[in-house]
Amino acid sequence: SLQLSQELDPEGRRTALCVTKIDQHQERGLAKKLNDAIESMRLRPERVFVVRNRKQEENDKSLSLSRARELESECIQANLEVTKGAEQSGYGLGVGALSKQLVEIQLERIVETLPATAKAIQATRDKLENRLEQIGAPLEDELSCKLTAAKLVDRCHELFRQEREGRLDHAVGELTAQGEVFELELE
Repeated sequence: SLQLSQELDPEGRRTALCVTKIDQHQERGLAKKLNDAIESMRLRPERVFVVRNRKQEENDKSLSLSRARELESECIQANLEVTKGAEQSGYGLGVGALSKQLVEIQLERIVETLPATAKAIQATRDKLENRLEQIGAPLEDELSCKLTAAKLVDRCHELFRQEREGRLDHAVGELTAQGEVFELELE
């Protein structure tokens, strides 16, 4: 996934790294690993995060999210290496920082793509409006629909009759209903 993210997002604008379970990472060197990852993956430090997940037993006991965030904060504050590393490098600490950055990334993306999206929507709308003008007014009731269908059937019948009687070597005709043109070709 790291190679794929670098391939699809070489500038690291939409890539984030989230290191989880920091409460289980007891050996020293996590801050250095984070800095190495930032450098080797060409990540923006503000897109790297350290979080603490709820443990399975905490989930089983229905630990509240607010209590989980308190435990995360305590864990982060107890890890001076990670806290100092964050101050020096600029990576985020905790789910709150991660959530805030994800919202900022989403906002950036919306601002970047909104003009093109609006233009595409307008083009589709214009195309549909033109198509509606070509089709004409909708049939208003069952009787109108039956009458239009009968006219189409009568026109087909007339073309078949003319061909059968030898009046047409090759029958070509147009059937029109509610602005819609149907071409009919009989060989």
